[in-house]
Amino acid sequence: MKPARQAAKWPPPESDSLPDPFGLTPEQRRRCVRTVASRSTDAEDCARLLDVLGLDPADGLGEGPAR
Repeated sequence: MKPARQAAKWPPPESDSLPDPFGLTPEQRRRCVRTVASRSTDAEDCARLLDVLGLDPADGLGEGPAR
């Protein structure tokens, strides 16, 4: 006989102790912003894409890794 399955609680409980599994590191955010900026056709296109992606233009100003 199989054990009964327990239903998952939905929505999951709020907890500040768990990291966001979809969160980006500052370096990832910097690289994303710079990639979007380099591929955009103009400033308006860049601003719109960053907004859709939830990125801030200031995220692209951080310093990259030392090479």
